[in-house]
Amino acid sequence: MPKKESDSTEIYEFKLKDGSVEEGIILESHDKNVVLIKRSDGYNIGIKKEDIKEKKVVGHQQNIGSTSVVKTETKKNLGRIGVILTGGTISSKVDYKTGAVTPIKNPSELIENIPGLNEIVEIKKISIPFNIDSSNITAEHWKILAKEIYEMLKDKEIQGVVVAHGTDTLHYTSAMISFMLEVNKPVIFTYSQRSVDRASSDAFFNFKSACIMALTDVAEVLVVGHEKTDDENCFAIYGTKVRKLHSTRRDAFRPINDLPVTLINKDLKLKFLKDDYNKKSGKEPKLNDKIEEKILLLKYTPNLNPKILDFVSKNYKGVVVESLGLGQINIGGKYSFLEKLKELTKKIPVCFTTQCVYGEVNSNVYSVARELEKAGVIYLKDMLSEVAYVKLMHVLANVNEKEKIKQYMLHNYQHEFNDRLQEKTFLY
Repeated sequence: MPKKESDSTEIYEFKLKDGSVEEGIILESHDKNVVLIKRSDGYNIGIKKEDIKEKKVVGHQQNIGSTSVVKTETKKNLGRIGVILTGGTISSKVDYKTGAVTPIKNPSELIENIPGLNEIVEIKKISIPFNIDSSNITAEHWKILAKEIYEMLKDKEIQGVVVAHGTDTLHYTSAMISFMLEVNKPVIFTYSQRSVDRASSDAFFNFKSACIMALTDVAEVLVVGHEKTDDENCFAIYGTKVRKLHSTRRDAFRPINDLPVTLINKDLKLKFLKDDYNKKSGKEPKLNDKIEEKILLLKYTPNLNPKILDFVSKNYKGVVVESLGLGQINIGGKYSFLEKLKELTKKIPVCFTTQCVYGEVNSNVYSVARELEKAGVIYLKDMLSEVAYVKLMHVLANVNEKEKIKQYMLHNYQHEFNDRLQEKTFLY
C-alpha cells in the first residue's frame, strides 16, 4: 500500500560550495535566507541559501506519531496499566514540520509514539498532572504526583503504574515517592536521554521495558532504563538506590551499592537478580504526602568556613552534609566545624553521607568521625545523599522528637540501606 504524504518526510542532501555535504529533513525557518534542517543525529543546523550548490531528495523518513505508520488498536487480553506523564523527552512527540517537541495529550498519541506498545500492554488510563522540565520540580509537584499514583494504585483494573519523568531529578523523585507511598503494585519510573526522532533514542526500549515491569508482581518503586549503551538489556533499580551518573549516555542511571532487581532483555523477557522485593498484595495503598521543605543538602569542601552553619541554623530545620570519605570533615584545623556542630545538633538534625559515589560513612573507623558522632551527627551508612535529603524532608514533616527523628532516619524503610556492602555491586 503506497504511503500517504503525511506518513513520511523527504530527506534532502545539500551539496555546499565549500565541498561539504549535509543531509536531513527541512524544518520551518524564521530567516528567509537560511534553510533549517534536522540531521539524522537529531541536531538542527542552519545553512545559508547562498552557500548551497545543489539540493536533491535522497530518501524518506517515516514520521513517528503518524497513525498510518503505527496501529493504535490494542490486542485483546493484555495486562492493563496506568501511565503518568510529567514532562521530559519520553513523554513528547516530534512535529516534523517545525522540528519542535510537543507533549503527548492522549493514549492514542502515546501508542503512536512507541511502536509496538499496543501489542504488549493496554493503557487503561493516562494522566498528565503537570508537564515541566524536571529541573523545575518542587515539593508541590511531588505531592501532586504521589496523589496521582495513589489513585491509580487504588484502581482494581490497573496492574501497575508507569511514570515518565525527565532525567535531571528523576532519582530525587523516585526516592521521595518511595517514602510517600506504601505501594501494592509496581510503580515504574522511566525516561529518555535522547529524543524519539534520533536513531539512537532510548525512549522505545525504556518505555516498553517499564510497561513489562509494571505487569510483574513486584510491589516497589523502581527506575527502568538502559543497562548499557546498546539495546540488549534494560534493568530495574530500586528508587532509593539509583543515581544519574552521566549527563548524556543512554545508560546514565546506575544502581549504587546494589544490584538491579531485574534485567529486561530486547525480547522483553525478565531475569530477576534479587528476591528481596515486596510482592503484590490485596492491601490498599497508603499515602503520606507531608513534606518539610526547609531541608538543606550541603557539600563539605576544603576551606569551607564553619560560619555557614550559622546560616543553616537560622534558615533550615534539618541538614544533610556530604562529608569526606567515611564521614570526616575538619574538626582540628583553622576552620574546625566541631564547636559549631555541637551547637547546631542541639537545634536541628544533622545527618552525614559520603561524597563518594560508592561505599558508606562509618563512625567506627577514624577518631574524627567518633568525635562528630559524639557531637550529635547522625551517620547514614550507605544512604545516597539525594535519598537522605528527601527522606529527611519526609521524616521531619511527620516526627518532632529528636530521638525519634534519629530512629526513623536510621530505619530501613525502602531499601535505602544495606546491611552489608557486596563487592559485586561496585561499578555494576
